[in-house]
Amino acid sequence: KDIHALLQKEEKKSALRMEQQRREEQKIAAAQQEQERIRLQEAEEQAKIDQANKDKIAREQAKVQAKIDAENAEAAKVVAAEKARAQAAKAATEYLVRAEKLVEQLKQLRVSVEPFEKSKPMGKRRLGMKKIVNG
Repeated sequence: KDIHALLQKEEKKSALRMEQQRREEQKIAAAQQEQERIRLQEAEEQAKIDQANKDKIAREQAKVQAKIDAENAEAAKVVAAEKARAQAAKAATEYLVRAEKLVEQLKQLRVSVEPFEKSKPMGKRRLGMKKIVNG
């Protein structure tokens, strides 16, 4: 009986030890699951923060690109206005250039006609016409 009682005691002790070991393993497993859950939660939060940062950067880049586009459009307007002014100035001076050419042609014509104008017979004829006109 003593051996039998001893065996039962040892079995109970062994069962208690196994139960304690199983509980400790469950605690460890629960702690590991909790750590994993916390790690996943932190990873999700970090992913959200990263996504928010990416969105913020994208918005800032879009703003900068819009500003650059606006500046480019403004520069294009300035260039177009400058071209228009240059064309207007060219058109304004074009008639002056043409007038200068005509004046030059007139001078050449005068030079070629000058000997004829200064001739004696022409002078007499002019004087006669003056007398007729003036009465």
